[in-house]
Amino acid sequence: MSSFFLILISVLSFIFYGVVGKDKGPLLAPAFVLSLGTVIVYFGRQLMDGAAALKRPEPGRTKRLPVSSLLWLLFLAWGAFSVPDALMTFEAKIRMVFFAVVIGSYLVWGQEAAAFKDNRIVVGWLIFIVMLLALYGMIVHFKSPTSILWTERYTNHYLGEGRLASTYICPNHFAHLMQMLLPFCLALLFIPQSGIYLKILAAYSFVAMLPPLFLTQSRAGWLGSIAAVGTVILLMALRRSKKLFVFLAVLIPVCSVLLLAGAWRFSETFQRRMQPVVSFLEGQAEEGLGSEARDFRPQTWMDTLDMIREKPLKGYGPAAYRYAYPEFRKRWGGQRMVTGHPHNEYLELAADFGLIGFVLFAAAWLYGSFWILVKSLRAEEARHALMGFAFLGAVAGTMVHSFFDFQMHVFPNAMIFALLAALAVGPLKRAAEKGEKDRQGRKAGGGIVPVLQSALLAAVFISTLAAGIPVLASAALSAAADRRAEDKRVEPQQAAAALYRGAVKASADNWRAYRGLGQVLHHERRHRLEPDEKVQLALEEQEWFRKALAHNPKDPESLSAYGRVCLFLGRFGIDAASEEAAALKLRGLDALREACRYRKFNDQYWSILGVELRKAGHYAESLDAFRHMETIKRTPMSRKNIQWLEKRLSSSTEEPTPDETPESVERPDFEGFEDAASPREQTLEQLFELMDD
Repeated sequence: MSSFFLILISVLSFIFYGVVGKDKGPLLAPAFVLSLGTVIVYFGRQLMDGAAALKRPEPGRTKRLPVSSLLWLLFLAWGAFSVPDALMTFEAKIRMVFFAVVIGSYLVWGQEAAAFKDNRIVVGWLIFIVMLLALYGMIVHFKSPTSILWTERYTNHYLGEGRLASTYICPNHFAHLMQMLLPFCLALLFIPQSGIYLKILAAYSFVAMLPPLFLTQSRAGWLGSIAAVGTVILLMALRRSKKLFVFLAVLIPVCSVLLLAGAWRFSETFQRRMQPVVSFLEGQAEEGLGSEARDFRPQTWMDTLDMIREKPLKGYGPAAYRYAYPEFRKRWGGQRMVTGHPHNEYLELAADFGLIGFVLFAAAWLYGSFWILVKSLRAEEARHALMGFAFLGAVAGTMVHSFFDFQMHVFPNAMIFALLAALAVGPLKRAAEKGEKDRQGRKAGGGIVPVLQSALLAAVFISTLAAGIPVLASAALSAAADRRAEDKRVEPQQAAAALYRGAVKASADNWRAYRGLGQVLHHERRHRLEPDEKVQLALEEQEWFRKALAHNPKDPESLSAYGRVCLFLGRFGIDAASEEAAALKLRGLDALREACRYRKFNDQYWSILGVELRKAGHYAESLDAFRHMETIKRTPMSRKNIQWLEKRLSSSTEEPTPDETPESVERPDFEGFEDAASPREQTLEQLFELMDD
């Protein structure tokens, strides 16, 4: 029952993964809690069974954990140890709950999924459901590409390229889901015990998933699928004959190259998607490693290596990459584009967990894969061996895919991978234990050790759930508040504020909730007309953004908002000539400079900095900011500012004092890109008309 419930959570997760929108909190928070609860119940029962077995002459059924599982638990312990020093403890806690759910589910499945006759049913249902999703993806791809189940996709980012995504938002991640099951479809065809109906389903699904896989236009998915299918064919050949293995080891790479060459020759879609890769490879051959390429991935990888060198051993903490990376970004200049992942699982793992965490993860992954390979090659039963080979195909495909994507950060994909691993390991492990019993003439797994093992596992996951519930509840509340905050009417803004406050109460390190409260107050302040009320709201707004930065000092949105509210208070909250006002203005400008440091290729942030520097009288620095902005995006506003600043600097021989601006520039208080609400404020276009006059 525990296994079935965890499988149900995994399947529902990939069916509804794209429906919930950008923030997956409303989906993942209940999924994490239910999964951990199920794992705790399972090991609680194991503990009671083991304790009862100590009183009986015959030892109980509790089995000892394999070495690979112990290595995964060691990696989990290292991640938990890294949380207090992480860049953002809130995201770090959620990430470690993620790992605990996946590892805990694998431990449960690995002990319960021990019979092939049961495992084949699970694999069959998985193949059937994913095949239906692939066919559904084909239908919506041609009929209604903006649809996803009963709603509209929250983003059309991939639709302009004509890419199939089914129930996912990112086509690469759906491609990985199909890619993991292709080797199982192939292996089931050669297992006599599969049954005729399962073989028909496997054959049909293998063929049916190929067109959707191609239409995802996922280069990582294509290469990963070739690696997955090629690996399982080679392993099946190795079990049958070494000569056949050698023959196929030559034939399969040749056929793969011919397939890719044919696709390049006859498919415009394939050629368009692979052209950046070809350009990069040509650049490396001609200009050396790290040369420019159209694809952002290689450029991001080179910057990420610089990032890892700064903190090689411990890394920046779980889930820190999105906010730790931007200050190291210098090669890829995508305008306003945010690199949340390096699109390389190996580099992101090293950046977040350091080389220590990377080695622990690699040890668990490689040891487990090697164990399955050895046991599959030695297995007496062909069905056990072929299921092991199928999973090793999924491993090979995933390792190739992981060079170009971050699919294992996607909860349902990680869960399905863990499930497939357990379905392969379970029968092999039971067969190995049976052989051990026959050789030693005794039952394996009895005694006090399994009882202590179950107690330890139960304690680990209970503590994880206890620590995770407040964080997950806070994340779900923040996600709900963000949706309400998008509606700028008074009532939704008030509802959003109430949810943000609830999120803060649930977890005091939820910086997103603090930032959300600051944004709600900023919206309210902009629509107040009374100066005293605006100042009072600004003081509260400043405090919320300050708290957000205390828990995530590298968030550019919080830095920019904090900087602007400090400048507002420095100009209108107190005596503008006082030392306190000067300190506030200096603090505000420093925050804006810091925001630009983390958004080097975002013209909006540089525009804000340039305007505020100009208003503060720092004309030379303002001119530099607008010139940098023009390297990203040239606009009439940037041109006007540059012309005015150049004229001002060329006509002035004295160093301008702070806030020394023309009368027409002194009055407006620009706090963003929207028109100001105050009657005293003017639009930027009107301001430049006055300058030209």
